Amino acid sequence: MSFNRHNSFTNKTNKRKHSIKRAFVLVLLLGMVTGVVPAVSGCVDSGSDRALAADGSEGEDAAGSGSVGQLEFNSFSELEGREFAAYQGSITESLIPQYINGAKPVIFKTSADCLAALKSGKVDSIFSSKPLAVIWANTNDDVGYIEEYVVPDNLGFAYQKGSKLKAEFDKVIVRYREEGVFKELEDIWLGADESKKVIDKTGLTGENGTIRLWAASTSPGMSYTDDNGELAGYEIDLAYRIARELGYKIEETAVEFDALLASLSSGKCDMIAGSLTKTEERSKLVDFSETTYQGGLVAVVRTEGAGKGDVGFFASVANSFKNTFIYEDRWKLILGGLGVTVLVSIASAVFGLILGFLMCMGRRSRLKVLSTIIAVLVRIIQGTPTIVLLMILYYIVFASSNISGVIIAIIGFSMNFAAYTSEMMRSGIEAVDSGQQEAALALGLTPVQSFFMVVFPQAAIHFIPVLKGEFISMVKMTSVVGYIAVEDLTKISDIIRSRTMEAFFPLISTAVIYFILANLLILIISFFEKRIDIKRRPRRVKL
Repeated sequence: MSFNRHNSFTNKTNKRKHSIKRAFVLVLLLGMVTGVVPAVSGCVDSGSDRALAADGSEGEDAAGSGSVGQLEFNSFSELEGREFAAYQGSITESLIPQYINGAKPVIFKTSADCLAALKSGKVDSIFSSKPLAVIWANTNDDVGYIEEYVVPDNLGFAYQKGSKLKAEFDKVIVRYREEGVFKELEDIWLGADESKKVIDKTGLTGENGTIRLWAASTSPGMSYTDDNGELAGYEIDLAYRIARELGYKIEETAVEFDALLASLSSGKCDMIAGSLTKTEERSKLVDFSETTYQGGLVAVVRTEGAGKGDVGFFASVANSFKNTFIYEDRWKLILGGLGVTVLVSIASAVFGLILGFLMCMGRRSRLKVLSTIIAVLVRIIQGTPTIVLLMILYYIVFASSNISGVIIAIIGFSMNFAAYTSEMMRSGIEAVDSGQQEAALALGLTPVQSFFMVVFPQAAIHFIPVLKGEFISMVKMTSVVGYIAVEDLTKISDIIRSRTMEAFFPLISTAVIYFILANLLILIISFFEKRIDIKRRPRRVKL
């Protein structure tokens, strides 16, 4: 059995089904973004009301204790009628009130946001899977968790329907459970000793092919991006051990929780991981492995006196700066993310301007059909949210290709930028008096020469100030490219927040970096703007 690197485990029949699947994938993605459809969320989802029964022996509790100090709430009855934090799109929003009377969900995007809300007193609890609760309790003295499970929770890998990987992996998973490998993984990845958290990614021969593994990048303990920019965690370690034993290579990609199920359904990967709860509803779409971690949802709460022993403001800022930038050279991750943001922004601006000019000329064409088609395209692009456009390109148009997310991001933002700049250019050209071109023609210039030498430079004076604002808006809008597996500045910030458990400092740092970047780009554009506008050029008098 041999597999192609980028098309392993995807047969011809599956490819014929992709056109049907892609429509479903887009609807699924839009539902997850808006919160209508439960996201494939790490560490919080408990499935369609109840998780499936475990297919193996009873798993042992994760390493670590419920808390360092006395919990503020010690039973579920004390949480009745109180607010709890839930991830965006997580089914805990509707599930928890079924078990705790009057519980009121407050929705946040990431685990770091939920933890920050709990520590600041905005909510009274978070309901998460045991692994994440253990990590939080081990790294934060002011939070702990109630040991009792609210709902059973069984985690596992997921594959495309009918994949041969399921049977192969299941045999090894069952044996690992009997041999105590899961307990070893729990001690490593759910404990407090960071020195143990290293994955051996060598020795993968690949004689049986390559597995395209997509995993959540911000699920502490189970599946996350480490400080070297590589996937790590309990499930990633397990996947590499099994792949090595079965003779596979692994091609890993870190993505947002919400993108996992859609990526698998669209055929972009062969296998996904990231604290995926096994449910009956999801089993209709994908094949789940044997249970890789068995536990349940627990209530994470504050400890009594939380926050009373806080250090001073400046000491806190210094510590946050160290954790965000200095510790394990995380500044390199931020620099890499900044490079991706700049690349996408500059490349999109260049190609967008070229495409926008061509669209502008098409709108001004005497060919009514061409002008109408371009006008319709402009309206469609302008009326489509950028994030939706990116997901259509990534999960539908280029679903079966291996084009990187960065290239697709550049294509999407170029199209969006072109739609707006074309209208700006057209308005600027129409603002130039027609007599200017007539005078140029009278002086002997050709129509092309008169346009580029006389009309367009004057039009640029009108549209460049507006273009400058549109460009800066596009730079800030690139922060959504994390939805298509691109690790830009904002995505790196989310990864660091999930590692440091700090919600505010990484966000503030990201905002400052965007502010500096935007103003530098404004200065560059303003320089060229002055060079074009004759009235603003410095005048020299020759004596």
